[in-house]
Amino acid sequence: MKTTSLSSLLSFPFKDPAWFKKLFILALVILISGAIPVLPWIVLVGYMARLIRRMVVDKSEASLPEWDDLGGIFTDGWRPFAASFTFMLPALAFFIAAWLLMVVPASFMPFSQMWSGGRNIHPGEFLILAGNFVGIGFFAVAMLVMLVTTFLLPAAVVHSVVRQDYAAAFRFKEWWPIFTANLAGFILAYVVIFGMNFVFGVLIQILFITLILCCLVPFITIGFSSYFYVVYAALFAEAYRAGAEKVRLAEPEGGKLPAGSAVEALKPVVEPAVEPTPTLVQEPVSEPAPKPARKSARKPAKKVAADATLVQPPAQESDQISQSLPGEEENHG
Repeated sequence: MKTTSLSSLLSFPFKDPAWFKKLFILALVILISGAIPVLPWIVLVGYMARLIRRMVVDKSEASLPEWDDLGGIFTDGWRPFAASFTFMLPALAFFIAAWLLMVVPASFMPFSQMWSGGRNIHPGEFLILAGNFVGIGFFAVAMLVMLVTTFLLPAAVVHSVVRQDYAAAFRFKEWWPIFTANLAGFILAYVVIFGMNFVFGVLIQILFITLILCCLVPFITIGFSSYFYVVYAALFAEAYRAGAEKVRLAEPEGGKLPAGSAVEALKPVVEPAVEPTPTLVQEPVSEPAPKPARKSARKPAKKVAADATLVQPPAQESDQISQSLPGEEENHG
């Protein structure tokens, strides 16, 4: 099973001769996302999706895609972007509920003090306190859901990218065996991502305490973000590819797979297209068309009589003339 080393995944962006141009365009997209909320992020996700498909579907080395088809990149990005947003909706709902339970009741605190006259505790204050406790509980649940979603999201989104289908991210029976088959690879990818963020955070703190280099923080942040996103996509694409390969190798030999199984679903996208083997049975040779019958070599009989009648002058008139001439001589005599 072919695997890509971690050092290659971390250094692949700089192996491209045009790496500065491609990462600079990606940095501009990230910069624009601060002013335009959604569209630049779809382009960013589409660029990552092309990198993922190049590694998983085409089974090629990690390399930076070109920026020559911005419309196609946007089309490739809306599916994984929508799938990611849908995955985050449960955690977002819990966060909103926690905020409502903690902030809205607290806004009635001045009114409760006015009602109590500042001497006794008003019953409404107990409701505010209860709302805060429940809000903290909802916040804890939201953090737990966010943690689980963040852990499962890469496998689901990569599967959606590979399938080019929004709903594929929610077909757990297809991508769950891939995720569990290479669980160590996905965990390693998360550890590397966490390490990159930690090192970058320390570097930013060092720059902030200086008086000269702190002005470089915005430029370094945007440059690191462009590098971070492509490495993020390459790490989880490699983890997904290794898991899919393990699932394929675990396929039972000689047996038919059940409909809807993970291996059966992965076959069209993970395995390369196999050319049909030439058959050993010779195809029936078509019989040659029968040759047209030769014309008869005999020459047609000469029509002598017909030709004679056509050539010779009429004989009756000449006979009559020849017969009448002797009779006239006799009469004259």
